[in-house]
Amino acid sequence: GGGEGAFAGSGGGDGVAPTAATAPRPLEALRLFTEEYHSQRKSSYTRHFVVTSYQGVWQRYQRLPLLRRHWYEIIREDRPCHLYFDVEFSRRANPDVNGDALLDLLVDLVRRLFRDVWRIELPDSAFVEMSSETDADGGGGDGGGPPDAPPRPPPDKFSRHLIVRAPGHAFSTSRAAAAAVARLRRYSDAARLWLAKDGGCDGARVSAVDMAVYSRMRHFRMLWSCKGGKQAVLMPTKRYAFSSLADGTLPSQLFLLSMICCVHTDDALLEVPTDDTPPGPACAPGPPAPGAGATDAATGGGQVRHESNVHHTASGRYIKLSWIYSADVELQQYRDALRHVAWDAIGYVEASQQQRALGAEVFVRSITYCGDAGTVTYGLLGPGSHHCQRIGRAHRSNHAYLVLDFATGGHCQKCFDPDCAGWRSEWLPLPHGVWRSAELAPLLRPAQLRQPLPGGVGGWLPAPASEPPGQCLMLE
Repeated sequence: GGGEGAFAGSGGGDGVAPTAATAPRPLEALRLFTEEYHSQRKSSYTRHFVVTSYQGVWQRYQRLPLLRRHWYEIIREDRPCHLYFDVEFSRRANPDVNGDALLDLLVDLVRRLFRDVWRIELPDSAFVEMSSETDADGGGGDGGGPPDAPPRPPPDKFSRHLIVRAPGHAFSTSRAAAAAVARLRRYSDAARLWLAKDGGCDGARVSAVDMAVYSRMRHFRMLWSCKGGKQAVLMPTKRYAFSSLADGTLPSQLFLLSMICCVHTDDALLEVPTDDTPPGPACAPGPPAPGAGATDAATGGGQVRHESNVHHTASGRYIKLSWIYSADVELQQYRDALRHVAWDAIGYVEASQQQRALGAEVFVRSITYCGDAGTVTYGLLGPGSHHCQRIGRAHRSNHAYLVLDFATGGHCQKCFDPDCAGWRSEWLPLPHGVWRSAELAPLLRPAQLRQPLPGGVGGWLPAPASEPPGQCLMLE
């Protein structure tokens, strides 16, 4: 048998050491699952709910032949969970895509996200990878392995599950996990996860990361299970967490390791920050620096200074400021002047977005400048920060933000919602009292100015939509 040692006293978790700053949560003794079974009356497979403990479901698991295990973990919207991914694509439509390399890219992006947002380093053992590409040929029992068999050609559909078990941490809800995935998709390298769609029109592309799995009450297939009527069993790969397990590790321990909602009661619960500072190479936080609330990160264009508690006198609030500095005295003179002008524009930014949101309260949470001429990004919070011009209403959870270009005197709205990726509103002119071009224009170098064209905002046209944004605005 699997042995009760894997379950006893685990708190439903993986044995990670408690986090002192986190109050223990009550243990959930019972969990919710679904099982598919064949209905003779309907000649099809039907799902029914099962309420039991992890130990209970494991005991039932062992009594079932491999190809009759049709079990799914239910990921409830309001319960803690680990980050999880369902990755799939058509090999026929993407003959040059290597599946292992694609998963390695996703792992790199996840590591970067945890490092940038929560300053957590993820070891290989944090990544639990499972494959559902081949027909079942064994595994999943405490005493058996797959028999020798000739290799079979891979099926057209590439399918992997990836679970991220950050040591001592989990996400507060599946909504928080979905927000983390949405934030990850803003990295420029995430564009490589978009692949050709099988059977689609020429040029049609779809994300290999299935976003539908973050819906409410999602059923996620469990390790060593197959879909009803199918023979492709979800099996552990020999990579990442499964490559470093000690000999003699019980299958029951692997089973717990693969459970998305198996969260230790002492794990610290992560939330996705709402300051909406765009992640990117130039704006990734660096190591702590002397001084309260400030960090530095070196970039190709200078040093980015992150100040998390800069007091805004007019509103009485504290604002996160990320600003790039340069050893070039002349260039730094311009950036200092730009910082003062951008800081004074906070009131206009809040009023502008509040007007878009029909009076709902808005306030600036963060200001980011990464050296892209005069482009400054304002992250927003408050009820009105969700209002998006593209859809004409508020998003449920994601925020809009404003981009002010002080080199051209224009501003526009962009949005963090994945459905709005790549969109921006039309450019509108900044009031002269906000732009203060007389202070900035003498300090701008010619290369930082746009080509003068008639009809442009303030005599200049902002960059066309096709122009690549600066590093700190690489959202797609």
